[in-house]
Amino acid sequence: EVESQKMDMLPFLKSKGFKENQIEWMEVQGASAIKANDVYLNYLDEIKEQSLRVGCVAFWHLNRLGRQKKYITMMEAFFKSNKIQVYIKNPDITLLDETGKEKFEASLAFSIFAVMVESETEEMLGKFKRGKELNKREGRYNGGAVPLGFKVEDRRVVVDPKTAPIIKSLYKMYINRMTIQL
Repeated sequence: EVESQKMDMLPFLKSKGFKENQIEWMEVQGASAIKANDVYLNYLDEIKEQSLRVGCVAFWHLNRLGRQKKYITMMEAFFKSNKIQVYIKNPDITLLDETGKEKFEASLAFSIFAVMVESETEEMLGKFKRGKELNKREGRYNGGAVPLGFKVEDRRVVVDPKTAPIIKSLYKMYINRMTIQL
């Protein structure tokens, strides 16, 4: 979805006066704004460094900045105190006015959307959890590594006739206290 967001952002950024050669895309693999892992926290530091260098930053949606209200609020305070202009496409928010002061409506929108993003995230996590629990009750595969001797077939973990005999042999040897010579 990153590429579609970039394509969606181009006309938005051009409407704000930017040329395509002025745009620096930032993206990172493995960042979890939900868990606030180290990759995500390093990403926030990178956003701070780059935005200090160029004086502005843009996001496709406020949830691209974070999924927890405290990090969105912290970044908003950083942008405001350093007079860094923030453009958000969804919803269309510009943080600072022409004098470099935070716009009242932008402050209000940041606050409201930070709460909405956090609430939306909690709801989404709840749905994932309920879905995994339902899959578990119905015996469906929930993802992750499949143990040797099994395979996934029609979203269910089933015995793999090719590798199951290996596991059965190992188990029999263990039960009979046999040693394996390698």
